[in-house]
Amino acid sequence: MKFRIILLAGVFYFASCDKSEDTKDLLPVSMGYEMNYKMYSGTGLNDTIYIDYRSCIQDYAKQNRVCFDSVLSDSRCPKNVVCIWAGEATARFTIDDFRNSPVQADLRLGTLDTLIQGLRISFVALEPYPDFNNPHKTEEYKAGIVIKRP
Repeated sequence: MKFRIILLAGVFYFASCDKSEDTKDLLPVSMGYEMNYKMYSGTGLNDTIYIDYRSCIQDYAKQNRVCFDSVLSDSRCPKNVVCIWAGEATARFTIDDFRNSPVQADLRLGTLDTLIQGLRISFVALEPYPDFNNPHKTEEYKAGIVIKRP
């Protein structure tokens, strides 16, 4: 009987906790980060569009969204350094057409015309370029992509 009373008291205690705390710093569960949408439309198709790190662009009319999630690797030869290999960069993108489940794609810089969710996506630029004397933060990355419709 004592156990039931203690258990019941615990349930009431936790149920009465204030849930009205400020939640503006919490991130959406769906993508794991705050969505910063930049709108693009048919005029942006076939042109290089730059997406900030952990941000998205969305075509509201065509119901497509492309998010730049992360840089998985960036081994490009830094400025002012002599390298025997040019290196490469790989980034993760999430593509959502709002009809199917979102798809994550790991694209290597220079990948052209990858067909994902009805879009042809080319990963053509990653800025800033590595600089040995002036390292940059991950949050400074911008991915340049070209979006085409098949």
